[in-house]
Amino acid sequence: MAPSSVPSPATVPVTAAAQADPTKSGAATVTIIKPAINQQAQPFPIKLGTTGGNVNDSSTQGNTITCCSGTLGALVSRGGPAFQFILSANHVLARSDQAAPDEAISQPGLVDNNCQPPSTTVANLTQAAPLKTSNVDAAIAAVVAGAVDTNGKILEFGTPNTQPAAPTNPPVAARIGMSVAKSGRSTALTCSSIGTINATIQIDYQTGCGTGTKFTVTFTNQVVVNSGTFSSAGDSGSLIVNSQTAQSVALLYGGNTTTTVGNPIQAVLAALKDPVTGAMPSVVGGSMPHAIACPAAAAAQASTVAVSEAEVKRATDVKSQHEAALMADPAVIGVGVGASEDSPEEAAVVIYVDKEKAHAPIPAVIDGVR
Repeated sequence: MAPSSVPSPATVPVTAAAQADPTKSGAATVTIIKPAINQQAQPFPIKLGTTGGNVNDSSTQGNTITCCSGTLGALVSRGGPAFQFILSANHVLARSDQAAPDEAISQPGLVDNNCQPPSTTVANLTQAAPLKTSNVDAAIAAVVAGAVDTNGKILEFGTPNTQPAAPTNPPVAARIGMSVAKSGRSTALTCSSIGTINATIQIDYQTGCGTGTKFTVTFTNQVVVNSGTFSSAGDSGSLIVNSQTAQSVALLYGGNTTTTVGNPIQAVLAALKDPVTGAMPSVVGGSMPHAIACPAAAAAQASTVAVSEAEVKRATDVKSQHEAALMADPAVIGVGVGASEDSPEEAAVVIYVDKEKAHAPIPAVIDGVR
């Protein structure tokens, strides 16, 4: 039986014998750790930036159950402050377009509950922006009364003395070099900077959790965050904010070992308008900007690049003209606009490639843009 708390010392010996033959046994050393706050079950009302997902997001093959979860990212309201919804990724709440309205959303997610649906529901799926046509990976779920903090507080946001804290309104557009932060299920609070904007990115999906038909969606005008440690699997649905002001910037939905991608928050909110009334959701938060308590190392690494709007437009125009040809290469998975590494004041066309695939030569300069 597992201990109810982390012992001291946390590393303990474990010995087990085979039930079929008690004369055969084995021994091992186990280190017991406490899950991060973002992975723990919370009492009502829950704070966001936490583990959660659709209770039906699992698959069974033989005796093996595979389950999927993500992050319940932020709180939004639509049609008035009394109508509140959890905002997260489509593939977290709506099972990549496979879910039906009113499916239950739980906290914690299945991954953090031994693949078993928790006994409590925090929200019910309301609307998902279609993955293949909306240009966002986003969905909302109507909050169960009393289940979610009505102020939209997010775990680890704010300063050490003010955590958790809500994001700040209004949202802001991403810009190259902007310092950003997110709080997510897998990597908790992380900070970095925006490396690329106006990006076209290809993302792979599957219609089931670890099973089903695979398909690829191409997203345009996306935000790319530098750093391979900014996010990991399970952080999808996290709200990316300006780390200096806590203003919403993007909704995290994908990444790899070097970068994280997000849908611009303005596009997310526009894609989730009420189909009947046209009311657009807004992020629930405060009006006073506040800093996020980023780890010192991440704060020190934040970019101070300042690329002018004219430079961004120049590079974006060139990217648009050559994007189709560049992405015709099967190894190229994205093209965006960032800062030139050897001349940071200049904008550059940034090309993302699949390292496991051979690619055609990448030009050093395209129409005068690096």
